[in-house]
Amino acid sequence: MNLSEKTKQQVQQLLQQRQKLMAIKLVYDEGGCDLQEAKEYVDNLEAAASRPPNKHDDPDSIILSYLAAGKKIEAVKYYKDISGQSLAESLSYVDALAKGIKAGAHTMSHNTQIDRIVREQQFSRRSGKPRTATLISIIIVLLIAALFVYAFFLH
Repeated sequence: MNLSEKTKQQVQQLLQQRQKLMAIKLVYDEGGCDLQEAKEYVDNLEAAASRPPNKHDDPDSIILSYLAAGKKIEAVKYYKDISGQSLAESLSYVDALAKGIKAGAHTMSHNTQIDRIVREQQFSRRSGKPRTATLISIIIVLLIAALFVYAFFLH
């Protein structure tokens, strides 16, 4: 699975907003993996958010993990400590980081989200078969045409 840093941050922000299903869908869409792998990835992120951050982690990732665990105060304190900024500036930074994808977040019921994900997955599976069948049909027609041309020039 290959996720960009931006996508990883979006997933963490979705978890912080308690939108786990949307986080799984984002990983599924962007990561090129199946739903089970996407769910395991998000579950692991959630578990990592509950452990204390490693001092070698990226500061934004640490802040997002605090936010995903519902620990906004700790996130602000952490940023204040590492940056030397005032409390107001630290709060502003953490809020800006948390709002990174709020504008694009959708609010719908879990059942609606699940139905849409299943429909999209079924559509993508169905749309692959006709393309393959069409491609095979075109190749067969071209081979038959080539045989006729070859037979015509031999006689």
